[in-house]
Amino acid sequence: MISSKKTNLILKIRELIPLKLKIFFLRKKYVSNSIIYRLLGLTSLVEKLNKCGIDIEYISYIKIDKIFFTHPIMCEMIKSEKKKIFRFKKKNKYFFKIKESIHFNLFEKINKRKSFNNSQYVKWQKYLNKRKINKRNNIFIQNRIIKAKNNFFNIKKRGQIKNDINKIPLVLAKPILRSRYMFPVKYDNKNYFEVYDGHHRLAAMKYLKYKNVYVLVCKDVANKTPFGINLKSINEK
Repeated sequence: MISSKKTNLILKIRELIPLKLKIFFLRKKYVSNSIIYRLLGLTSLVEKLNKCGIDIEYISYIKIDKIFFTHPIMCEMIKSEKKKIFRFKKKNKYFFKIKESIHFNLFEKINKRKSFNNSQYVKWQKYLNKRKINKRNNIFIQNRIIKAKNNFFNIKKRGQIKNDINKIPLVLAKPILRSRYMFPVKYDNKNYFEVYDGHHRLAAMKYLKYKNVYVLVCKDVANKTPFGINLKSINEK
């Protein structure tokens, strides 16, 4: 068993390795449990990228107002052949600004120390649980909020964590609704990035008035959903 001192030393050494070098090895596409990825602490990230069908292309420092959230799709969330879009906000049919997200609403309440029970965030989690899309019972929601609070106050105190590649948001330069599910959506290809992973961190930074953030710009290369359903069979319906 590795001691806590050795673990901390390994983490510190990993932090000293330039992110661009880590991205270089990620683009080599070794198997997820390769020695290189284990040494660099990239195993879980590689597994996530493989499951989600995205490739990291480069790291960028961009205006946070160029980043948008999108409504989730059923077959991205569960093993389903339905590409039904879940819209929990009526305006902005497909994309919406971070400031309009349930995550931003949560951090408003966290910072003002208000109750979360009637927040959009909690209502959305309960909706998913009620529809049996994801298991989101009260304990799950409470733990999620505790984690969100810890992340929020950590960013507020220390700023964005940019020396740990696992904690940098993953964004796409093209809507997944279009690249993966063939929806004929229009977007500004010069001023559009879509968050794939890192919604909470980006919403926290937006609430804390960040102007620019570090992101990992990725490319959608999936031929299956994250749950293994062939995209061709879904899109041909």
